Amino acid sequence: MKVILEKDILGLGLEGEVVEVARGYANNYLIPQQLAKLATKGNLKQLQMKEKALERNRRIKREAFQKEADKISGKTVTIKVAAGEEGRLFGSVSTRDLSEAMASQLKIEVDRRKIGLKYPIKELGSYQVKVKLYQDIEPEFTVEVVAEKQKGKKS
Repeated sequence: MKVILEKDILGLGLEGEVVEVARGYANNYLIPQQLAKLATKGNLKQLQMKEKALERNRRIKREAFQKEADKISGKTVTIKVAAGEEGRLFGSVSTRDLSEAMASQLKIEVDRRKIGLKYPIKELGSYQVKVKLYQDIEPEFTVEVVAEKQKGKKS
């Protein structure tokens, strides 16, 4: 079933694109949530008329995301965690932890789902992590996972 996207949907397409999706996905999710509308002749004609405005909006979005990417790219975020003697963590560092650390240390709000961490971090060290902000804009930053000082440690 062909639909016209009303909003950008990660993994599916950008606002104004005509995409082919399963009938159930369109009827049960996209259309009721007003994320898409059917690609009828009338709607396609309307889309052609709106194309200039959509292109301008995409350009503005791209510029905004590029500025944000410049703030992230090459930066280092430090996360202090409890760890054992061999450098293994008690627990792990997840995308939620990275998102919170970026907000507090870099003053940048990033949705945790956009952080490209395949597996939670379970050892001390330095890691390169990508953030998928927009289409092909994926800045990379460094995550330093260090052991926090334990108070009152007995030998």
